Amino acid sequence: NLVREAKFLNWKEENHVEAQRKWLDVCMNFTGVIEPVDQHVAVLDLSAHPNPLDIAERLVRLLIQRMNIRLRHGAGPSPWIAQLASQRPNSSIAPLDPGGFLADLPVTDLTPVPFAHREHLEFLGYSTIGQVARIALSVLRGQFGEEAITIRQAARGGLVQPVRPLYPPGSVRECFFFESPVDDWETIRAAAAELAKRLGSRLENRQGSTLLLEMEDESGQVRGIRRRFTKQIHHHASAFVAIRTLLDSLAPLPKEREPDAGPSVPPLTRGPSSRAFHESSHPEGRGESVVALRATLTELETLRVGQHRLIDSGTRPQADNAMLYVQRTFGEDAVRLASEIEPPRRAQVLKEWRNATGWY
Repeated sequence: NLVREAKFLNWKEENHVEAQRKWLDVCMNFTGVIEPVDQHVAVLDLSAHPNPLDIAERLVRLLIQRMNIRLRHGAGPSPWIAQLASQRPNSSIAPLDPGGFLADLPVTDLTPVPFAHREHLEFLGYSTIGQVARIALSVLRGQFGEEAITIRQAARGGLVQPVRPLYPPGSVRECFFFESPVDDWETIRAAAAELAKRLGSRLENRQGSTLLLEMEDESGQVRGIRRRFTKQIHHHASAFVAIRTLLDSLAPLPKEREPDAGPSVPPLTRGPSSRAFHESSHPEGRGESVVALRATLTELETLRVGQHRLIDSGTRPQADNAMLYVQRTFGEDAVRLASEIEPPRRAQVLKEWRNATGWY
């Protein structure tokens, strides 16, 4: 009635795929755990950041700037609380005191609890979540049985739901953010090890060979390198080797310090070892400290076992028969278990020397 020339268009998902990808890619700069709920809604896990609330505000500002739209957001220790916070004014208390934030909300907002139970709570006279939180557990058990524990935890803001890492599809992405900008390689190496550990823990019987490593400095500039490895990356050890290889290519690292090498590893902002990284992005030669490392393993597939164990509970009889046959044919020493082979005396002496002195 107000605008006679207005046209109403039916929503079609395919018309907005590119816009969804753009804003989710902005979020990928801050976390690798993103769960899209709808094309315009997503849940992000920012717990890997030293200060998640500051990062959340920074992300919101960047999204508004990049997408040029109004944004509704909320934060909390669990997705359902964050969603409620996005719908309420003055919800900054939600991540700090979730129980206090929930206390004055209607019991119908207790979304982790089945709707029938919320209706029953209202029927019993409990109109707010805070009133439900004060109900004795024995009373709740009498009304709801085993669901009483879930109701009690949710009402007190303690029911945590994990965020599912669903974006980008077919990939695993992890981010490591330093508490403050760093400029020494020992700290960066330790961060690479932690990044590999997180990446490996999320593979879950999957493997991939294409890895992207990104390094962000305090000026906001990001350098990245991508490589397809011959061997598949399927656990934290292989992820660590791949990340260290790319890190060395991205910014050549000093050699590992020997016990008698004297001073510790030189800082990132000095010396020829770090020149390759800084001169490429800073012609003046003045280096920027590193604030974040990001690793993304793409094109994931189901883990393929290349070699099975020779002896396990299922194959033990067949393995024993095969070993006996080989030993009868070629002699008893033709096949031996590794545990039966005694290492050379020199190797044993060196091992004890390392254990006693810590020198290699």
